[in-house]
Amino acid sequence: MIDAKQVQKQKDGMLMFEAYVLPFLNQFEVLECSASGEELEYVVIRETKENVQKLNEFLCTINCWDMIAPGFLCPAMGEFLEYCRLEDAGTLDLAYLVYNYLNINTDHLWFGTAERKWVVR
Repeated sequence: MIDAKQVQKQKDGMLMFEAYVLPFLNQFEVLECSASGEELEYVVIRETKENVQKLNEFLCTINCWDMIAPGFLCPAMGEFLEYCRLEDAGTLDLAYLVYNYLNINTDHLWFGTAERKWVVR
């Protein structure tokens, strides 16, 4: 038996991806990306003050957290920056952020390396 509430929840999730998540993620200039088969390895953007602030606000919004005052980072953003700085100073790995810090179902979210864009698949 098909659960109508579950179907609607999936539709709402896809609408959120298409209306909010994809446009947000696709605004960043991707410096480098890599995928091996079905495994997305990394999607790297520059670490700038503006990019950090945008990502911090996005994390708070998408995860339904209280907004952090300008100039302050939510704890998850601090952890994310620490990880990125250990890996490669000066860049941010959007793939790591998406798959580890967003409170969304990422089963249908993918980064098209040829197009250099996040897509729903």
